[in-house]
Amino acid sequence: LRQVDELHSPEETHFYRISAPFGGVEFTNFYQKNPVMKKHRDLDGISGEQFLDIYNGSYSRADFNSKYSTIVANAKGASFWFDKTPQNIYGLPFLLAQFPDAKFIHLVRHPLSVAKSLMEGKVMRPQSLIGSLNYWLEAVSIISVMKPILSDRLLEVKYEDLQQQAGEVIDKIFLHLDTVGQD
Repeated sequence: LRQVDELHSPEETHFYRISAPFGGVEFTNFYQKNPVMKKHRDLDGISGEQFLDIYNGSYSRADFNSKYSTIVANAKGASFWFDKTPQNIYGLPFLLAQFPDAKFIHLVRHPLSVAKSLMEGKVMRPQSLIGSLNYWLEAVSIISVMKPILSDRLLEVKYEDLQQQAGEVIDKIFLHLDTVGQD
């Protein structure tokens, strides 16, 4: 999706990962001091000072997310932004409350592939087998509860289908988004 000129996503934001309230000490410390969050800001081209300006000028998590993501997208010449943070699944009801017109794509991968990847620890710190499997199970459980609420705003895509039938799947995604990528 990042290859589409109109679309851009920041690095994984994790803005909906933790349940601490926006502006509270725990939320503030996590986003200002966490080394992974700092690395992601660097990859997004957001300086520490610019990040603080965005953060301090925001009144809610949605406002913060929108301002941050818009700045990153605009810097890449994109008109629309999306968030690709898998851990934001834990804040899905809140995401829906704050962005009631948003559309969601659930990219689901085979649980054993997820477990293998998480146990190898190439992106995150290595996880145990039980932790890895529960990472997948919890995400799928949250989606199954949210499906009736999300209704036609949710598109589920199998990772393996994306690999094997990329063109078809991308067409489905653009049809779902209905605003970008269509010739």
